[in-house]
Amino acid sequence: MSNRRNWRAWTASLAVLGMAVVLIGGCQKGGRQTAFATLEAEEPAPAGNMVEYTLAYPTGERASSTILLTKTAPREVLAGKRYEHTIRVQNLTDEPLAGVTVSEQLGSGLTFVSATPEPQQLSEQAAAAQPVAQLPQGEAGGPALRWDLGEIGPRQTRLIRVTAEPGATGTVQACLTVHYQPTLCAMTEVVKPELTVELSQAQDQVYLCEPAAYRAVVRNVGTGTARDVVLNIDLPEGLTTAEGQPSARVRFGDLAEGEQKAARLHLQADRPGMYNVQASATSEVSQAQSETLATAFVQPALRIEVGSPEWVYVDRPVTFDITVTNTSDVTARNTVVRLDSPWVPADRQRLQLGTIPGGQSEQISVTFQPRGIEREQDLELTAVAESYCTGPAIATVVAQIRTAPALLLETVDVRDPVPVGEGTAYSITVKNQGSAPAPDVQVTAQMPREMEFIGADGSTPVRAEGQQLIFGSIAQLPPGQTAHWQVRVRANQPGVVNFRTSLSSPLLAQAVPDVEPTHIIGEGEMGYAVGATGGAQTQPAPRQGGPDRQQQYDLDSAPEQP
Repeated sequence: MSNRRNWRAWTASLAVLGMAVVLIGGCQKGGRQTAFATLEAEEPAPAGNMVEYTLAYPTGERASSTILLTKTAPREVLAGKRYEHTIRVQNLTDEPLAGVTVSEQLGSGLTFVSATPEPQQLSEQAAAAQPVAQLPQGEAGGPALRWDLGEIGPRQTRLIRVTAEPGATGTVQACLTVHYQPTLCAMTEVVKPELTVELSQAQDQVYLCEPAAYRAVVRNVGTGTARDVVLNIDLPEGLTTAEGQPSARVRFGDLAEGEQKAARLHLQADRPGMYNVQASATSEVSQAQSETLATAFVQPALRIEVGSPEWVYVDRPVTFDITVTNTSDVTARNTVVRLDSPWVPADRQRLQLGTIPGGQSEQISVTFQPRGIEREQDLELTAVAESYCTGPAIATVVAQIRTAPALLLETVDVRDPVPVGEGTAYSITVKNQGSAPAPDVQVTAQMPREMEFIGADGSTPVRAEGQQLIFGSIAQLPPGQTAHWQVRVRANQPGVVNFRTSLSSPLLAQAVPDVEPTHIIGEGEMGYAVGATGGAQTQPAPRQGGPDRQQQYDLDSAPEQP
């Protein structure tokens, strides 16, 4: 026979009065069971002699109830021997239950010994006022116990241990009552959003022509959501945003607890200097400021100097010495010098100097020969030095291009040697090999007494005054031009004679002479040769003396003496 059949059925009467629940143990009477809800022992039961009874209130189903009562008691005890039973009260919800009270009505025949925690023991009259009054007649009558458990937290369990002693043999009962105060709670969370602002910069020194990059981060380090968060950056005078605005404003909207948002911005200065930048953030209830950042906007400064000769002759190379100095304490990068002049060759118009540290200089020399200049004029050269993020440094110099005449006098005899009584001629040439016209060119000649003037042709008329020949002057002999004469003479006496010419001009410090020797041969010096026809033919003897001479004189130097 099962334990259930060996054991009298326990019944649970659920009496609701206000918010009270009664758990009772009952028995069959007159062959019928009470009409109360039946609470059966769970199987398998606790080990040994113990039986566990449960009741979920208010629905009877644990999943939808609020409180679960569990009572564990022995199946049978010996008369006069104390025993212990336990009561577990469990909150089945996720919310606290307030004012929880558990009452136990011990049946007649049971004597209360102790309990943990200690209860309040009620009189029988007071117990009669509790819901157990609705129990079947004759089932109550023992001590009434009550535990004011107060608040039981979500999913928490309270344990009550009761020790009782039965008197006579028979069946005893102990009924439980539980009630609590139904509570409707409105939960309001109190929050305090709190903002922080962090401002950082990529570099603390930038060139003036560059924008300075910043990053601002706004964080909500408080609790709750920060509403309508705005980042503000008011800029000092001389500093603007990339769009030219004197301030920056970014609307972040709402920041949840622990959330952060960032903004990047670029600022531009209109002049070198140190600028302080600070960011602030505001919300509906909070505000914050960042640390102040100092940013230096710097700009190199250059000075250029150009040295040149005061003058140079045309068709001669000219040299310019260029010095570029960085007068600032900021490095000048990618420094170049541009030469602006129509006479500078294309490959010399841009000179690379590279990097010039602050306070230092770089030097470079440029040599070139101006092309296309044929007259005296000023050669103007403009040098422009620039580097990264600097304005131009400009210097202009002027070198005078000068021209100068250079006259060449050449006298050559056409026939040498020449027999007495016969004629010869002298070819006289004056050439201006310089770059400037030669004014008032004058040529004279001195014939040896062994010769006689016959006549002359050439650039100007020639007249004889005794043995001196006077050539008509040339008002101006242009560069590269030539004056030429041919003077015819007759040899009258033998000998080695000198035909002397002289060149003068106002640009010459003194006259420039030229000497052409000529050998005049007499009859005793003449040789005879037999011609092909058998007749005699006279051939001149070989020329005695040196070769023809040619002299060139520079107008700026003293003439060479013959």
